[in-house]
Amino acid sequence: MALWSAFSPWVRPSVAGCPDPVIERALCDAAIEFCEITQAFVERAKFTSRVGKAAYEVISDSGIPGMVLGLTLNTRVLPPVYIDALTNARGEAWQDDTGTPKNYLGDFEDQVRLYPTPDISETGTITISTRPSRSDTDWDDRLYERYVETVADGALARLFGQHGAPWSDANAALYKRQCFMRGANKTRAKVMAAYTPATIYAQFN
Repeated sequence: MALWSAFSPWVRPSVAGCPDPVIERALCDAAIEFCEITQAFVERAKFTSRVGKAAYEVISDSGIPGMVLGLTLNTRVLPPVYIDALTNARGEAWQDDTGTPKNYLGDFEDQVRLYPTPDISETGTITISTRPSRSDTDWDDRLYERYVETVADGALARLFGQHGAPWSDANAALYKRQCFMRGANKTRAKVMAAYTPATIYAQFN
């Protein structure tokens, strides 16, 4: 696990006089945003449905759940669905539907709901993106090894944007924000390509 203080050398020289706790707070906030944008950190866990239970708490071993990226039960892949789509199709009655789950939807970042409500118990896999919590003082080493410069850019954008601080600089804040977004978008593109040069669509015989 890499401490936020390990990221500080990429930040401290540009914000002379800024207290270390302020730097580390900015680094943590930037790391959270980076993980939410990129979905670069993924965790898979066993998932078990229960008869009559529609909503389930999403728990992460490595951080805070950011988004449910996939859900399977037995050999079925359940596609996500919007609440509005269900309401438009079924009215409020969709909440009372029971049967073999065909879809999932999110009640919140740390809850997932199956539709329809299961009438049998099944096991499968849930895939979620994760991010640090606000109280974390360290996180996954890969964030430091692979993305330290981008996270530092995000922290500097925040620090330079602190109005009235001795190190504030509106132009530098804008530049560092652009650098951060460029790095995050580059990483997001890699994630979407599954870290391979493969084409998005392929036909298998």
